[in-house]
Amino acid sequence: MEMIVGVIIVAVLIAVLIDLNSSKKRRTLTQAEARKRYPTLPQTAQKPTAPTAKDYGKATFKKKRDTILTARETECFKRLSQSLSPDFYVFPQVAFSQILEAHGGTREQNLWLFRTMSQKVADFVVCKQDMTIVAVIELDDRSHDDKKDADKARDQVIRQIGLLPLRLPRTPQQDKIDAYAAVLRRMYDEQSATA
Repeated sequence: MEMIVGVIIVAVLIAVLIDLNSSKKRRTLTQAEARKRYPTLPQTAQKPTAPTAKDYGKATFKKKRDTILTARETECFKRLSQSLSPDFYVFPQVAFSQILEAHGGTREQNLWLFRTMSQKVADFVVCKQDMTIVAVIELDDRSHDDKKDADKARDQVIRQIGLLPLRLPRTPQQDKIDAYAAVLRRMYDEQSATA
């Protein structure tokens, strides 16, 4: 009886192997026929390759300008650094994608909300010495005259994430920047005292 069961098992295994082998041949023939009928079909799923230089034609990169900031922004940066040092650091041209994230909704909702701010850049970000972000400074100029609603929305987002939004007109006088620096020092001295 055991011998009969063993023979049956071997026969079933042989039948399965023969069926697998013929299925593979059928698949191969089918793929070969498809290649003949549709020569443009990819033979296998290929991993996308990185574009080569020739894919961009004659396009190349070039430096946008010699400095990271415009002359007006550079002057404002110097004034901010002078007023806020040594208690705070000033960082120019910081992408909002580095200082905020979206949460609370579905994955897609969070992604769409994040995209409303991720491509925007803060003119200046102010940090305490331990690199805790405390304020976002926007330098307003004539281009902001038509963007008052957008500026309000941006300021609201900055407040929502717990930071202080400051708007400076063009390149403000040093005494105005000194006044902002004094306000920041008082705010964070008081927080340190209550902590």
